[in-house]
Amino acid sequence: VRSFMLDMYPATLATNSEADPFENCCYFDTDYGSMPSEFPPYEFTYGGLRQRLTNQALMMNKSPLVRMAPDVRYLVNNHYHTHLKTADITTALLHYKFAGAIEERLWEAIERKEHVMRARFYKTLDESLQMVDRDNPFLTEFSRQLKSVSDLEAENLITTSPDWESFGRDD
Repeated sequence: VRSFMLDMYPATLATNSEADPFENCCYFDTDYGSMPSEFPPYEFTYGGLRQRLTNQALMMNKSPLVRMAPDVRYLVNNHYHTHLKTADITTALLHYKFAGAIEERLWEAIERKEHVMRARFYKTLDESLQMVDRDNPFLTEFSRQLKSVSDLEAENLITTSPDWESFGRDD
């Protein structure tokens, strides 16, 4: 199943320690794009909040559901795998990188030199967050509040198919 990481984020960086950070992260961007890729899931997905903040087109695609077989494996990580037919639906993995104390987590990743290229992206993201308006850093004309999965379908961020819609029905 082809999927991508859909960044969920709050309206502001101001944090209320008693508030549920996941409840506050109810916004997503609609400005994702894709281009063909040689490897499954055969698309490179980019865009959204992280690209807007850092001006870097990061790989946002993943393959969270793969029917494994002896000749199937992930390539480097779970963003790409060996050649397989992809499903006729697409999904989004709600990604809560901006939930709660984002700046503390960024510094921890930077200090530990975690993730790709010794946390280079996290350094760029931290620098970008230092320059945003603290009262309204994230909301733009591309921001939408997630209320149901229908919101993602309406923005063409996920797709379904007639076979999927009829799966399991006893019509």
